[in-house]
Amino acid sequence: MSSIGSAAFATPQAARFSVRVTAPDCFVVGGTEWFATPARTAEFLRVTLAAPAVRSVTIDRKLREAEIRHAAGDRGAVIATYRKRPADGLDLDVDLEDPEACSHRRRSFYRYGRLISDWVRQEERPGLLRLRHPGLRGRPAVWDAVAKGLDGLLGILAFRVDGIGGSLTIRFDPALIHAQQVVHGLHRAVRERAGDAIGPVLHRIDLPVAVGSLALSGVATFAAPALLPVGTAVMLATAVPSYRQAAQVLVRERRLSVDVLDSIIFTTCLFTGEIFAGAMTAFFLSVGRTLLRRTQAQSARLLVDAFGRQPSIVRLERPDGSTAEVPIEAVRAGDVIVVETGEAVPVDGTVQSGEGMLDQQALTGEAAPVERAADDPVLAATLLVAGQIRVRVERAGKDTTAGKIADILRETVSHKLEMQSRGEALADSIVVPALGVSALAGAVIGPSAALAVINSDLGTGIRMAAPLAVVTSLSACIRSGILVKQGRALETLPKIDTVVFDKTGTLTRSVPEVGEVVACGRDDPAAMLRLAAAAEQNFSHPIARAIVDHYKAGGGGPLPVLDASQYALGFGLTVTIEGRQVRLGSRRFMDREGLAFPETFDAAMAPRREAGHTLIYMGVDDAPAGLIDLRPSQRPEAADAVQSLRAGGVKELIILSGDHDRPTRQLAGQLGMDRYFAEVLPEDKAAVIAGLQREGRSVCFVGDGINDALALRQADVSVSLSGAAGIATDTAQVVFLEGNLRRMGELFGIARELHTNVGQSWNLIRGANGICVAGVFLAGFNLWHSVFFNNVSALGALGNALRPLHRRAGNAGVINLLR
Repeated sequence: MSSIGSAAFATPQAARFSVRVTAPDCFVVGGTEWFATPARTAEFLRVTLAAPAVRSVTIDRKLREAEIRHAAGDRGAVIATYRKRPADGLDLDVDLEDPEACSHRRRSFYRYGRLISDWVRQEERPGLLRLRHPGLRGRPAVWDAVAKGLDGLLGILAFRVDGIGGSLTIRFDPALIHAQQVVHGLHRAVRERAGDAIGPVLHRIDLPVAVGSLALSGVATFAAPALLPVGTAVMLATAVPSYRQAAQVLVRERRLSVDVLDSIIFTTCLFTGEIFAGAMTAFFLSVGRTLLRRTQAQSARLLVDAFGRQPSIVRLERPDGSTAEVPIEAVRAGDVIVVETGEAVPVDGTVQSGEGMLDQQALTGEAAPVERAADDPVLAATLLVAGQIRVRVERAGKDTTAGKIADILRETVSHKLEMQSRGEALADSIVVPALGVSALAGAVIGPSAALAVINSDLGTGIRMAAPLAVVTSLSACIRSGILVKQGRALETLPKIDTVVFDKTGTLTRSVPEVGEVVACGRDDPAAMLRLAAAAEQNFSHPIARAIVDHYKAGGGGPLPVLDASQYALGFGLTVTIEGRQVRLGSRRFMDREGLAFPETFDAAMAPRREAGHTLIYMGVDDAPAGLIDLRPSQRPEAADAVQSLRAGGVKELIILSGDHDRPTRQLAGQLGMDRYFAEVLPEDKAAVIAGLQREGRSVCFVGDGINDALALRQADVSVSLSGAAGIATDTAQVVFLEGNLRRMGELFGIARELHTNVGQSWNLIRGANGICVAGVFLAGFNLWHSVFFNNVSALGALGNALRPLHRRAGNAGVINLLR
């Protein structure tokens, strides 16, 4: 140990300090004035941790000194910082007057980026952060706050809280989040914990107590009878959840349920001395509850987190063009943020400048990245895989499309299946008969036989398996770009025998395609298309988009600038381009403008009009030039969607359209539809669906969202192609986030699989418990047989509920889910 003297501290409050070297990478600084007030301590921390070589600062409140750990050989550089002004920009996100923190004599501080924190860094490497904090030790409320905070951070892969040791291990994706952002999120979560409703923590000790009870009861029963009183007490503690639920059912709902049977088993075990059997029953119930709770919570979290998580820090562009890292909560509509390669887009907005490739698979299910440049929209929860973009913020946080999807999913994952309700009702309805059969078994065979009958209940397994099956199915849907807004849609889809498609925007694209440019004047078709695209370039309606897109797809060059333009509402457009007057519009518009098209030309175009094509007439320099033939653009995936529905057992496929009879009939023939309805007004579409329902049909209507609101509400199941942008206003029960029909067959397949899966679980539970009851009278089964059959069937049902996830995600996915 050596001393290297003292010096003045270059701050307005000049302080003397002494330095004592304790190791090559550590020295102790003394100076009572520095630690006299929280403000002076904060100043000292900002100055010390501003030195890049400093690793940590530990303040001893009693001795009024600080231990500085630093990179070996950099002690001089660290000491030199005390003669400088305090560094600007370091944030001290620590309450130095917190009574709980001040109760500890020594307190360590670390720097994470520009943040000074008292989370002790035990280990840090790419993708892994191991922290320690005394506030974690033995405080379940803080554990919950930490879990909620980390659940809301984009890029967190897994975490584990050690409440006994007060440590926290976090695995994260370095491409999406930095260590200092993780710590910032932790600070924010713990600071706000007082306003959170922290639920009961009994479930945290449920399984450990059940395991201890089983071990203790086994020792007391088979080796040390003196421990029976203790074993009995612990067994009763594990039965508390069952007693509580039974009391609620009896007192509040005034009915009998399977929880009452469980309570009877525990009470009987208590009075007959079958403590080990009661502990075994409690153990299996606890295993089932814990497995269900963990898998359901984890899978629901995985389901929601793809949309609900937000980056905690974003780069906000200042008025002078520089950028600053700010919390996501500070971002407002109209701000401009910068997104770099490998970062997630944190907001909904419009690209201000720059170009990039965005991976939208998490949001829309679309596998191929999409290009985004100036004026293109971007959505939160998408990933910039290449490029850099400046985004003007339109919506942030819960107002984004991703945030709204997360809110919808939080409601949907709690949906209770009708099949589950029926199963629970059946299980509850046989409670009284089960008690009667149990009394008979007790009178004829003995108490153990009576307990075996009571324990063979049907409700426990289905109550665990059905909710997990729902979450598994929703996970499969969202991974395929299918958002299920109402859980009952998945239940109803297997019963659907009729699917009705809206035509325009559903089976056909909302934007038509240019079929042909027909000339009848001096200009050839290529020249006509160039002039028409120039005239329509500033408009966004479907006809304008079709013409401009067709011109660009053909390799057309830059479009000329308009000299002047005039728009006749509902009829046409007159513009001046390069000194030439160009008119585009309907046949009536051309007549009004005095442009007479030859009768032979009109006659030749008549079949196109009758086929449902849109004809855009064109005049150049006061003379007829020809027309642009726009025809409906059939979705390329429509035929495959129809074929997949046929293969899935749908009996009748129908088109419902407001278009003319001929084009509707042609499309129905091309796709192999059974029926079609043409020239149906939007308000009459619901009446057509109601008519089909009166015929005894279960109807699924597939439309484009808002325009089909009445029909969507009338149908038994409604599906919309509005895409991710329309989820907030769409009334459909199911939304295809990609905005096309590719997932139609997959949706029906997932729904059928859910129905089959729950049915298999129900049959497994009924079969196993039925065998047990029969075995009581025919094969001498006792309580031990019942415990085995009942609980193994319940666990088997849980495994069956996870099976679809196993098939889609592989073993690693299920292991991750159970971890």
